[in-house]
Amino acid sequence: MNKKTVFHILPNAHLDPVWLWDWREGLNEGITTVKTILDLMDENPELTFMRGEASIYEHIQRTAPDVFRRIRDRIEEGRWDVVGGTYVQPDSNLSSTETLWRNFERSLRYFQKELGVRPTIAWQADSFGHTAGWPNILRSFGMEGFSFTRPQQAQFPLSSPAFWWDCDHKDRLLCYRQH
Repeated sequence: MNKKTVFHILPNAHLDPVWLWDWREGLNEGITTVKTILDLMDENPELTFMRGEASIYEHIQRTAPDVFRRIRDRIEEGRWDVVGGTYVQPDSNLSSTETLWRNFERSLRYFQKELGVRPTIAWQADSFGHTAGWPNILRSFGMEGFSFTRPQQAQFPLSSPAFWWDCDHKDRLLCYRQH
C-alpha cells in the first residue's frame, strides 16, 4: 500500500519592524515583503500565506492602498489568513495582563472592521517565553489555538510539539511549537 506523505507548510514572513532599524524603515519593509508575497501568489495559484500584526496592515492601508486591496482580495479567496490577533508580537513573558489585553482588544477590532476577519489562532514567531496566564488571555479573546517557535526544545523540553496547555479558570488551549 502506498501511503502519501502530506506536508503542511505555514508560509509567513516574520518581521520585527522596530528591532534593528528605524520604525519607519521597518514598517516600509512590511510593504515590500507583502508586495513580494502577493506577486508570488499571482504566479502560484496554490500558494497561501498568513500574516499577523495589525500595525503592519494599518501602515499598508495608509501608505499603499492598492496593496491593501490585494490583501483583502486574497482574504476573500481564502488564500490569506490573518493570525495572531495582536498589534505587534508582544513580549508575552513579562507584559502586564492589561497591556496584553489592550493589544488584543485594539487589534481584533481593527481586523474585524478593516479586513472582515477575526483571528482565532494566536501566533508568535519570536517571543522568548510566555506568562503562565497566557492561555487565559488567549481564550478570553476567542483564540482556539496557539502556534509559536520559542522557547525551543533545548530551553524548554516538551514530549510532543502539539500539546494542551491547561491553566486556571479551567481554560485549556491547543498549542503547537514549530521546529
